Amino acid sequence: MNQKMRNKILYKGKLVTLEQLIEMLKKEFRKHIGEENGISLSDLLEKLFPESEEERWSIWKRYTYIDILRKLIGIIRRKKGVFIMYKKGMYFVMKNQDEADYYKDTLKRDIVGMKKSIVKADEWVEEEKWRDI
Repeated sequence: MNQKMRNKILYKGKLVTLEQLIEMLKKEFRKHIGEENGISLSDLLEKLFPESEEERWSIWKRYTYIDILRKLIGIIRRKKGVFIMYKKGMYFVMKNQDEADYYKDTLKRDIVGMKKSIVKADEWVEEEKWRDI
């Protein structure tokens, strides 16, 4: 499969590019500014990729598309500089200082976890824990 095909997905019967999907997602998130306007991944999937009555999705297709949405959200966060947050099962664009504080607290917890993983990685090698698998 060539590079151009790997960056496309079938959307409503036609191939769309990664950039087009990102723009669609950003457009949808304009409706979800602030925690009070959050949307679940299932609802987001239904808005962007609605199922027809004739075509019920398999669980695998559903999870594949949910995974694609998660990855697209990550790309938008990292490369487009949009603060899309996740809290209590909902995704939304950061709007106020309380949401920013929650985001920063989450990052701080993640950093602590990463530092612990660094220590554990060194212990794993030094103590040859790989032998116990």
